[in-house]
Amino acid sequence: MNEMRSIENLVRAMLRGVGIRLGTPSRTAFAGRARKLVDVDAEVMAIVEPLLSILGVMLEEFARLTKRVLDIVRKEKVGPRLRLTPARYQSGATDLPGKVSREGDELACTVFYEAANTLLVRSKNWSSLKAWGMNIAKRHGMVRAGVAVTRKLAVILHRVEANATEFRFGTESTTLAA
Repeated sequence: MNEMRSIENLVRAMLRGVGIRLGTPSRTAFAGRARKLVDVDAEVMAIVEPLLSILGVMLEEFARLTKRVLDIVRKEKVGPRLRLTPARYQSGATDLPGKVSREGDELACTVFYEAANTLLVRSKNWSSLKAWGMNIAKRHGMVRAGVAVTRKLAVILHRVEANATEFRFGTESTTLAA
């Protein structure tokens, strides 16, 4: 993507030198718009056309690779699809987790959030998950606690699905030998 942007910027700079401005076409419309505007000047077209051809090939290969990756992901049974991956800020030695990203299935995220909110607010039964969420709520507020419990519920479901196991509420009781 950076290489494509570099070539686009180079084409823009060349065209700006002869008084042509492209505006802000989409990545797929960039080459067509440039060809349309430069078509009258054969000398500039001779310089710009190889760069536009390279952009075309890069765009085709990028689309082909994207399709392959999406095909692989669609075939995979278990994957990160619940919109609950934390965004990250990384620079040098800095690595800070951010807010929850907005990638994935919005409806599933909504359902998990409603379940977490119900667990924290309406459920009368106490569990280790509710205690953990309420502890977060004391320190950071109910909204953050709801998001944290949502993520934890999603992780639990993901592990249950990945391991093909059944969910066990709480811990299993152990019998003491006498």
